[in-house]
Amino acid sequence: MEKISNIVNGNKNKIFKLFILGPTASSKTKTSINLSMKFPFEIINTDVFSMYKGKGIMTAKSTEEEQKMVKHHLINLLDYD
Repeated sequence: MEKISNIVNGNKNKIFKLFILGPTASSKTKTSINLSMKFPFEIINTDVFSMYKGKGIMTAKSTEEEQKMVKHHLINLLDYD
């Protein structure tokens, strides 16, 4: 399998989408933040529980510090009703 850096560096005019999938607390956030240090991208959250404001319940929501390191989307949007 080709390295991500070879694919990205050889196709600078293309937009890439990388999906990191796995169960809760399996280091998806850490992996994506580490990758963002080398490649410019933003994180799009797809965990429904992380979309709610406040402390995550049944989720490993990224911390405020992690969210400052790389732009996150679809996180802390909804109020609990």
